[in-house]
Amino acid sequence: MNMYTDIPTAPPLPILGGHLPGPTLAVAGAPDVLRALACALAKIPTLPRMRGVLVLGMAPDISVDSSVIVDEPDAPIQTIIWRVLAEAARLGMISGRGVPRRFLDAA
Repeated sequence: MNMYTDIPTAPPLPILGGHLPGPTLAVAGAPDVLRALACALAKIPTLPRMRGVLVLGMAPDISVDSSVIVDEPDAPIQTIIWRVLAEAARLGMISGRGVPRRFLDAA
């Protein structure tokens, strides 16, 4: 099993957003990190208004516009959240108003 592409709970892969058309952003990482990320992102009340979809995990049959690879399993979950939200802002999925500048500049 590849820890960056295989999620024990898949299929289906956790998908967030999707109420408005837009790009697809995939996040690859260890299953426990993706589960923690899904729980944290689900608490953001405006996430359903995101343009496009955020897919937690990777699959060969999903076409993505961009991806974030979480390869630091010990990184704080908040840092991972900011990285994902910064990439979503870069793609135009969210406005990015609350994302710290250092993450927006790195995306």
